[in-house]
Amino acid sequence: AVVSTQSTGERLNQAILYKVKQCVSQIGEGGGGGVTECTGLLHAILLWDGVTSGVRGIALQSLLSERILPELEELRSEPGTVEVVEGVIRAIPSQWFDDTQVMVPELKGFAGYLVRLANKLGSSEQRSYKTAYKRVKSMLLRMHAIDLLKSK
Repeated sequence: AVVSTQSTGERLNQAILYKVKQCVSQIGEGGGGGVTECTGLLHAILLWDGVTSGVRGIALQSLLSERILPELEELRSEPGTVEVVEGVIRAIPSQWFDDTQVMVPELKGFAGYLVRLANKLGSSEQRSYKTAYKRVKSMLLRMHAIDLLKSK
């Protein structure tokens, strides 16, 4: 029998990093489903927050900030983009928003993207854009980041 000197937490973190790298390579290849798949992975990783150390940092820095967010920035600011963004919001554990009245600091970059998206959507007179603007505004409210929109 092979005896491992790594702790279960270390092995879990290595497995997570492996999956992150796989996801990132799909985005890098221009795969259309890369953001959606990475959002699913983000959700799965964040479910482990508090169970093993380092998971939150891996998920938010390596996956959200460095991979998903740049891909979102490349998408056109149109109503269909809001569905993709809502998937990212659903990936974040709801207790992060429910247990506090302040924005989770690690989500500031994502909130900034939402503000830029809301400003672009809100500048259109088309009804679908106005509806999409309200959905983004609702996301910012849920994240306790609505003040960022008001300050712009």
